[in-house]
Amino acid sequence: MKKKIIVLTALIAGLYSCQSLSGRDGFLYTINLDRAETIDSPLASELCDEVQTIILETSENSFMSDMIMTLSRVNDRLYVFDRSPQTGGSVLEFDTNGRFIKRFGRRGREPGEYNNLSGFAVDQANGLIYLSDNMAGQILSYDLDSGQYIETLSLDRNEGIVMTIAPVGDLIYSDLNSMAFDESNSMLKSWSRNDPTIENYYLPIGKHLEGWNNVSVVGNSQFIYRSGNEYALFSNKYSPEVFKVTPEGVENYIYIESKDFVNKKDREAISAQRNADTGPGSSSSGFIDRFTGMRDYFETEKFISFMLLRGNSLKMFRYDKKNKTTQATNSLYNDLIVKQEYPEAQGVAVPFYTDREGIYYYTRTRMIPRLRTAAQEGMLVDNLDRLDELKQLPDDANPVIFYLKFKEPMR
Repeated sequence: MKKKIIVLTALIAGLYSCQSLSGRDGFLYTINLDRAETIDSPLASELCDEVQTIILETSENSFMSDMIMTLSRVNDRLYVFDRSPQTGGSVLEFDTNGRFIKRFGRRGREPGEYNNLSGFAVDQANGLIYLSDNMAGQILSYDLDSGQYIETLSLDRNEGIVMTIAPVGDLIYSDLNSMAFDESNSMLKSWSRNDPTIENYYLPIGKHLEGWNNVSVVGNSQFIYRSGNEYALFSNKYSPEVFKVTPEGVENYIYIESKDFVNKKDREAISAQRNADTGPGSSSSGFIDRFTGMRDYFETEKFISFMLLRGNSLKMFRYDKKNKTTQATNSLYNDLIVKQEYPEAQGVAVPFYTDREGIYYYTRTRMIPRLRTAAQEGMLVDNLDRLDELKQLPDDANPVIFYLKFKEPMR
């Protein structure tokens, strides 16, 4: 009998998109990118009115690698996923001032230890945190307050690799990334919280990916947004569909219409290119000039905002729900961090996650010297909190997080 478990993982801030509610049958919103109006870069201050600087404590126990994959905020705590290949990844807890609290689990072969983390989830309703070990095919649970290991759920590796999980209501949803070529394989699965032997499967690839199932899809199904235990939004990088995952099941939510969205022929070309260049399992698709991979999603009463990858660059879209129109732009100018007269300093912080209350930007470790120089040379806004500390950051400091609070919280 399978052990009890629950999990979720993590993504961030975007902008501008178009179209009518009636375009695609069964979807609440159909957003047509081909009729999007191109606009200049909007200002972050149009969306947000506060910014908090969080300088993550750097110590022997809390030292992180260059890249934060995602985070989750619960009250006055931040849970940060550092996907370091040297450590197999780690999830660290900080308070909202950046003080290090603890680390959950560690790499190893003993109970409560993992091989390689692909994500994590906080289940606030039950006071638990879950770490997904995709290499071992396991999900480990820990007490959120004490950090004490509780139990491990061993997954059926024949169903595929699980990268991300979201607890929603009394169900636990996870992506499925199968290696098998079978149109009946599903992209999404759920367990009952009370009885993990009760399972349901959703979104067969034969319908939603035109039967295209290949090692290239591994890791490309994900939850692009999670709202606590209430709901989550799920999508595949190579699909124009977005689904709303609720306690009652899975609903059609958004359909992206564009002649430039990746199609089956493009996906097969991506697969062939990967196998020729790097062998099966490579995740790069930057060579193809098509829209893929929705990310940095947020939604208010007025707008749906997100970014899409095209080649090696990102395009931002914002859809006006009332007027059913779309706008497109290449970037959001973060004037809450960088002065408008210094656009060259915009790269010191990049968006990486969005929750109900705001947008999270961060400065990667390798960019700390550039952030410090920008602070010292007056490129950052004068009223940015902890500005004097930013001027003194050492080169080996942990990533710095900037939290921009929405004027209008997400739905």
